[in-house]
Amino acid sequence: MLPILARGASADLANDPATAAALTDQLRAAASRLEPLAALKIEKVAFCTNEPAGFGRFVQRPTANHYRPNERVHFYLELRNLGHQLTPDGFLTHVHGAVRDAKGNVVAQLATDDHRRAPVVKFEKRFVTRSPLQDFYVWYAFSAPPAPGVYTIHVQLSDASGRRTVSTPADRACEFNVAGP
Repeated sequence: MLPILARGASADLANDPATAAALTDQLRAAASRLEPLAALKIEKVAFCTNEPAGFGRFVQRPTANHYRPNERVHFYLELRNLGHQLTPDGFLTHVHGAVRDAKGNVVAQLATDDHRRAPVVKFEKRFVTRSPLQDFYVWYAFSAPPAPGVYTIHVQLSDASGRRTVSTPADRACEFNVAGP
């Protein structure tokens, strides 16, 4: 990477877009080799108003808007350094996860079609794409608890091998409020 950086430092990139593009491609190639070795990182966590339309395409729920008992909660996370595996069908991006409450109990995910609790509470996301994914997000829906109060959830994600794991940072508590009926 040092030759790439040295070339970039000495080039007039503002007036040479072809060189800038070539250096960008070289840096991306270097990053794609490092990404599967780097620690997983949760970039963003947010409660949102409904299911996200894609990476970064969600409406964040204002913290002042408390949930009603048993209301559907939508939780969004952005993950970096996940990497992918090359398959005959394309590029496989694969993550395992679990959402837990403050006591360590797994929070049951809701089925996507209605408000039924899904039978499997630990989730697995598998995506096969024609190009490697650069941006990756996880969305999780669950039912707010029936009793009013302040609740905290923690998320743990791991890559397909299970060797790289990340949890929501302690300094960014994932708290939400449930108001009385």
